[in-house]
Amino acid sequence: GYRLALKLELLQVTGSFKARGATSRLLALDARDIAHGIVTASGGNHGIATARAGFMAQVPATIFLPSNA
Repeated sequence: GYRLALKLELLQVTGSFKARGATSRLLALDARDIAHGIVTASGGNHGIATARAGFMAQVPATIFLPSNA
């Protein structure tokens, strides 16, 4: 038989795998790079993930939303 493993990404804190990527990227930045905060443009999961990563690291996060989001 076959062994099947599933990853339930919807159970992530932000509902998406993007939380891991945003957090990983933020933690890889130098303190000088985040001195004025972090910025992204997203109308979805990436924006939520970036906002959470900033909150958890106590770094201001600005998220630009598209007008049709």
